[in-house]
Amino acid sequence: MTPMEGVYAIGDGATGCHNTAVASTSGFLVGDSVGEYIRKSRELDIDEAQLETQKETIMRPLSVEEGTEPMEFECAINAITDEYASTFKSEGKLREGLRRLNTLRRVFLPQLMAKNPHYLGRCLEARNILDVVEVHMQSCLARTDSYGEHYRIENPNPDPAFAGKFGSYATG
Repeated sequence: MTPMEGVYAIGDGATGCHNTAVASTSGFLVGDSVGEYIRKSRELDIDEAQLETQKETIMRPLSVEEGTEPMEFECAINAITDEYASTFKSEGKLREGLRRLNTLRRVFLPQLMAKNPHYLGRCLEARNILDVVEVHMQSCLARTDSYGEHYRIENPNPDPAFAGKFGSYATG
């Protein structure tokens, strides 16, 4: 479990090891913990209006006849990520990347079109990728020091407060 109760992390990102055996093992371990957490949790109230809004959002691309293909949208996200959130980051680049992502969200996301269920799945995947990239850029903006492949041009040194923490190369 992560520091946030009920949120679990598994695989390469959680273990820091890039191999299938460790990723699989962490999945099995978390599977047992998740089951126990769910058994002890209370039943949640379901907001029917929220569900309906989500359903409309998910299905909207099926009603768009002339618009943006999901692969085209995903390529635009990838181009912004490569340009503004690669290894060498700065506040200015990250803010410009977020501005461009916002334009994609505002202008092109409503124009995503799906001709069939397969394309609808691709639209959902592209929407999720947009969300993940935005969270990534926001977190890069929040962390102003450098570590590993996260290099802030304005501050090339690691923050000593992160020394010994997962994902940090700071020593001390």
